Formats: sequence, C-alpha cells, structure tokens
Amino acid sequence: MGERVLYGAWISPYMSAVAQMLQESGLSFRYERVSPFTAQNRSSVHYDRNALGKIPTFVDNNGTTISESLAICRYLARVSPAARKFYPCHDAPRCAEVDTINDFITFSISGPFFLWFVVGKHFPFAWKMKTEDESRVFSLWSMMFVNGDIRRLLDAVKTRPYLTGESPTIADFQMFYVLEHGKTFAAMLDDPSFDLRQTDERLNLFYESMCARPATQWVLEQRQAEYELSRREYIEEMESGFGEVMRGAKPYLSALFGHEV
Repeated sequence: MGERVLYGAWISPYMSAVAQMLQESGLSFRYERVSPFTAQNRSSVHYDRNALGKIPTFVDNNGTTISESLAICRYLARVSPAARKFYPCHDAPRCAEVDTINDFITFSISGPFFLWFVVGKHFPFAWKMKTEDESRVFSLWSMMFVNGDIRRLLDAVKTRPYLTGESPTIADFQMFYVLEHGKTFAAMLDDPSFDLRQTDERLNLFYESMCARPATQWVLEQRQAEYELSRREYIEEMESGFGEVMRGAKPYLSALFGHEV
C-alpha cells in the first residue's frame, strides 16, 4: 500500500471539498500542487494521471486514480467506514436525500456560478479580452439566476444548521467551498457581487457552522497559506499560461460579439 496523494491547488473549491472529506475522515494524504492558473493541469505530466486534465485528482494508497471532486468523495465513502457518515452509501433513502441536494448545488448553483465567474471576470480581466460590456450583461443575468436558486435551496432544506440535517455531508462541503471561493475572489478582484453569502442571511448560519469545524479550520489555513501565490498567478501569469486557449477562442468570440476581442 502506497500513500494517498491529492493533486490540485488550495484555491480550488473542488479540491478543498475533497481535502475536507479526507480530513474529517482521518485519512492522511500528501498534497502536490497543480496550478489551474498557469496551465499546469494541461501539462503532459498531469494528463498522464488524469486524461481530462482536471483538478483535483486523487490517487489512493491502492493505486486507484480518480478525478472529479464528488466522484472522489463518493469513492472514499465506499472504501472507508470513517468517511461513510458524510455520504451514507449503505442507506439508500438517506443517500438519495444527499444526492438530491448535491445535484441541485452542482447543476443550479456551482456550475452556473463558475460560468458566471469565468465569463464575468476571466475573459476581461485575467485573459485581457475586450468583452467588458458583454461580461457585465452576462454577470447580471447569472447573478439573478444563481442567487434565486440559492434561495430555492434554502427554502427547501430549512438549514439546521447543515443542508441535510444536524451533521454535514458532502453536499455541505461542496456548498461551503463555493461560498468560500466567492468570498476569496470578491476580495481579490474587489467585486462584492461574487460573495454569495450576501444572498440570504440564512447562509451565515450555515457558513459559521462549517467554519467552526476543526477540519474546516485546517483547510482554510492551507488555503490562506497559498493565497498570495495563487493571487500572483491569477493576476500576473494567467494570460500567458492560457495563450493557446485564448488564441483559439478569440475568432469565435469576435464573430459572436461583432467586434475584436
């Protein structure tokens, strides 16, 4: 049996959620940084371990390699009894409840939020594209839909204090680090609209309850320790790291918007 390795970057909410699952379950692991801002996740070395070029990537101590944060968390619950309370795969009705909330967060909140973030800030700021007007319009539409679906979620779950009851599950880990990501980039980019906690005061109870957990405090410390490195990469190095991607996208965006981007 080898060691467990988690590849990614602490600023990634997806990697942070996996690290929370590991830490909560008492499963030791080694962290190896793969930056999404300087395109390290698109290197041949990373593609060899993850054909999708995604972070996080997790290698278990039995050699099993997995990508996609929720897939990793579900796997951990199946192989480790200590992790099962966060995804009760042995209890079909309870598991279905967690899956329902998790899927709603994934498809109605997390996915749209990150699309909003990429179009609203990555294009005009990090990738230096001339799409300020288009990005502003997209951001306003996205803000309306994402904030509306957060309220739908909170109305449905009646937070107590976690999304599925008195104990957290992987749905809570996912939602918490989406909120933390929004908080981080609201400060980094001086754009308070990305701080989703202001959407509904009920989020503060959930957020504070998660922050009080020792595992959460540990993950947040790791994120903070790497913040300045991630900030420098995002602001100063991301354009060069994704030059090839941008060159391929610009003709399509120019045709779509009717002006050079």
